[in-house]
Amino acid sequence: MPISGLVLTLIDEPAARARALEALSAEPRVTLGQEFGARLAVVTETATLGESRDLAESLIDIEGVALLEVVMVDFSDTDLGAA
Repeated sequence: MPISGLVLTLIDEPAARARALEALSAEPRVTLGQEFGARLAVVTETATLGESRDLAESLIDIEGVALLEVVMVDFSDTDLGAA
């Protein structure tokens, strides 16, 4: 199960920021962490690496999200097949 630590930068416009937080809160694979000014810590948990990538791409498309930074990805318990 890939687990990713991300930092999202939210735009400064209050209504768009509120909509972004609402959309993020509604996503069951996302856990919201602390906010530091415009930056928001986020943890995602998905079943596969592909799903993790797709989820990250969908997060950056949320209105009010200006930037997504990947801090870490742990896929140590994921079967990547034979090397």
